[in-house]
Amino acid sequence: MKLEAPDARLTDGEGDIRFGCRMAGCELRSETAVFLQVYGNPGDGTLDTCRLMLARVKTHTLPLAAAANGTEICIKDSAGNIGLLVIRTKSTAIPDLAFLKGELTVWRDAA
Repeated sequence: MKLEAPDARLTDGEGDIRFGCRMAGCELRSETAVFLQVYGNPGDGTLDTCRLMLARVKTHTLPLAAAANGTEICIKDSAGNIGLLVIRTKSTAIPDLAFLKGELTVWRDAA
């Protein structure tokens, strides 16, 4: 997935953000983007919340073992775009068949 073009079709290994199952429970990973899970009530993930929480984050891997449907994840890419990914469906029990579906909101040049 790329925050610059979230609807673009990418081949395996392309994009700012990758979903993988090298770890138990799978993870999101990136060389350029940083991640942080939002804790609290559904809807707490706003641009202001993400901007504040991502200000000093350097985490390029986010384990998804404890992420349930409705989990909100703030993302910031190297271009200064901020995204909010809300997990809608996650299946990671069988790593070879694992998948993640969600809704992504992107705020351009918001960092």
